[in-house]
Amino acid sequence: MAAVHSGLASIHRRFEAQYRCYSVAMLPGAARENVDYGGKVILPPSALDRLTRLSVSYPMLFELTNDLHDPPRVSHAGVLEFIAEEGRVYLPLWMMNTLLLEQGDLLTVKSTDLPRASYVKIQPQSTDFLEISDPKAVLEFALRNFSTLTTQDIFQIYYNEHLYEIAVLEVKPQNAANAVSVVETDVSVDFAPPLGYTEPKPHTQKTAETIHGPGAMAAIINFPELESLSSNDGSFLGQGQKLNGKPALIPPSRKRGVDKPPTPLRLPTGMLFFGFQVVPVKIAGSDPEEASQFDGKANTLRAAKRAKGDATDVIEID
Repeated sequence: MAAVHSGLASIHRRFEAQYRCYSVAMLPGAARENVDYGGKVILPPSALDRLTRLSVSYPMLFELTNDLHDPPRVSHAGVLEFIAEEGRVYLPLWMMNTLLLEQGDLLTVKSTDLPRASYVKIQPQSTDFLEISDPKAVLEFALRNFSTLTTQDIFQIYYNEHLYEIAVLEVKPQNAANAVSVVETDVSVDFAPPLGYTEPKPHTQKTAETIHGPGAMAAIINFPELESLSSNDGSFLGQGQKLNGKPALIPPSRKRGVDKPPTPLRLPTGMLFFGFQVVPVKIAGSDPEEASQFDGKANTLRAAKRAKGDATDVIEID
């Protein structure tokens, strides 16, 4: 009976231990991107033995507390492996920054139970996140390396050689820990505008205005002033003379200028203008009527006389 009572007591006991914390970059061996940009920690083998004896169910979730800070900083994480040296725990760098931890600080690790997430609201910390073509797919892939999400945490994901920071603004269902489990659950994700993002101002389309005055190009080059200068040019002025001494007739000069502004082309709404119809220039000889001139049958005088029948003698001249 005592053994049964002790077994029931062990089921309700909570795992709790203190470790020296270090970033994943200091873990012996090759670099692990899924650990540094995820939400799981690496514990020593002794932790697995204690968790087994305490019958901690899957998924194993932990509450991480920095008691050295006032007030204490709290976050949550899952566990990836039990290969750390005894007395050490390895965390992602972003998690150490959230908990305000330095390398070698003491960290309290406690087992916990969290509800499965149904809703998460996040906020990218940079407008560079908007350059991702499919942010939901990227986030879904990145959350595979996470077991929990805690309100006010700022986690990091690595995508396409860029590092993105994302803040957790809200989680549901709401609970005292302000954290949820994202293991084997469907989560509705809501994106808040990125930090520093400003809504673009709507552009109002200007209606076409009636053109008054010279055309645009004439106004740019100041055509009226150039025209007046060219008309007042005094070069080669004088009166022409003929060889017979009579005065030469001066033809009236044609005045070039822009007396009136160009008339704007006004078309009904929905009509397109592709230019005026081109009338082809006639080329000499291309007209079939001209080409048929001087057509007919050739006749000679000799044949004409034979046709008359009244000539008796024919004189041929060689």
